[in-house]
Amino acid sequence: MKNYKIIELLKWDSDFFGIKVGKIQLVRGNFEKSKFVDEQNEEHYDLIYGFSSADKTSNGFWELLGFHLADCPVTVSMKFDLTKYKNLEYECCTGLSKNDVKACYEIAEMIAPVSRFYREPTIGRELTKKMYRKWIDTALDGSFSDYLFVERVERKIVGIHAIKTDNNVGIFTLTGVRDGFTGQGMGRRLWGQSFSYWANNTPKVNLIRSRFSINNIPSFNFHIAMGFNIVESVNHIYHYSKRHDN
Repeated sequence: MKNYKIIELLKWDSDFFGIKVGKIQLVRGNFEKSKFVDEQNEEHYDLIYGFSSADKTSNGFWELLGFHLADCPVTVSMKFDLTKYKNLEYECCTGLSKNDVKACYEIAEMIAPVSRFYREPTIGRELTKKMYRKWIDTALDGSFSDYLFVERVERKIVGIHAIKTDNNVGIFTLTGVRDGFTGQGMGRRLWGQSFSYWANNTPKVNLIRSRFSINNIPSFNFHIAMGFNIVESVNHIYHYSKRHDN
């Protein structure tokens, strides 16, 4: 028991961002402050993510350790009635032209500012944009998201939407609409494509799940309008970085 670690090394994040990144589950009353301080001093993490259920922390507890609140994501879901969507058209993108991929990258970069990483000085804007471009790559090759759907205007991609399926649950992983085309129903059409895909190919899906930042009011309103009516969880994500020690 003496050698257990409370900070978990995140290899993918560390390799991608070029800094040492760790993760910790913040549970008040079951957390050794002194061990965290000693471990951080010994391991020299540049950035640590702290995950905590909203109802398990008290105000100021983690801030005293040097953490700052980076985001408050809400996970919502809704029951899925596949009979409503069988007749909608959809297209899973498996091969896109270079111009199409570039358009997807541009949209991904446009929505990157909503990310907690975009506001994190240890990572910064350019690395966050790179991560969102990677999100497109992993949707096209199926290594993270399963599929990518797009909406076009005059043959140019103006909307992107990525999904994955986990047993009977359909999950939205990324949605974005190019500036100048919001408020025109693009989001509904993108999500409609994924609904139709699930209805026609994975009939076992009976629940749709999505996550967004509680600070993203347009996204909150959109989810309500689309029928999401179950709040599954509200979490706090904290960041601890060397930059805040200086």
